Amino acid sequence: MSKKYFHTIISIIFISLLWSFLGGLFIVHAAEESKYVGGGYAATGQIDGIGYSCIKYDSSNGFDSLDVNYLMSDHSGYMWVGTYGGVYRYDGSEFEMMESEDGFTSGRVLYEDSKNRIWVGTNGDGVVMGDGKEIKHYSYTDGLLSSSIRSFAEGSDGYMYIGTTDGICYVDADEEFKVLNDARVNDERVLRMISGADGCVYACTKNGAILKISEGVIAQCYQAFDLELESVSTIYVDKMVCLAMR
Repeated sequence: MSKKYFHTIISIIFISLLWSFLGGLFIVHAAEESKYVGGGYAATGQIDGIGYSCIKYDSSNGFDSLDVNYLMSDHSGYMWVGTYGGVYRYDGSEFEMMESEDGFTSGRVLYEDSKNRIWVGTNGDGVVMGDGKEIKHYSYTDGLLSSSIRSFAEGSDGYMYIGTTDGICYVDADEEFKVLNDARVNDERVLRMISGADGCVYACTKNGAILKISEGVIAQCYQAFDLELESVSTIYVDKMVCLAMR
């Protein structure tokens, strides 16, 4: 087969979250061989003969939620869905709702680290971490700055950084919580964190701070106005750090 062609796509092409209008989770599938891959090509008529099927998941077929905050696929192929009403795990056939007694009261953000541990940041009940053997639930009594979690990122230093609505803390190799105590981020609502190719963690806050973090300290800090931006809503790392304005 020519290199310009791709193998048949029978898995999920894209996931359209239409809960703002109809509620539930929509998963769109496609199965067709083409040199173009992606829903955008199909929508513009660049893929001949392609067909789509759309399945709506809601309370009638196991997905009992009208809101979706986060989607994540793990190394085993499970799809995790975080909602304000709880956390679901989808195996391709059925949705399993995780037990709220274990701390899965909501799912604001999801993350899988290099050890294949699943981290769940809730909207007001701290952090839940599962390693396949046991589930641990962390709260402010364990050192979290806030019980409302917004982001995770893992650095090459081995630390798991946790962005909250009240600053940044991190979990070290001994699974002890520590606070990144720095006036430039203390009390800040952290919007997003992401791991860079250089092993550092990059973060942005609601008030426009852009941070480079390593070894539990802020290595560099910029403000939105330093970059002639009005504000920053998200951050993305490729070969270079890209910022997105509101």
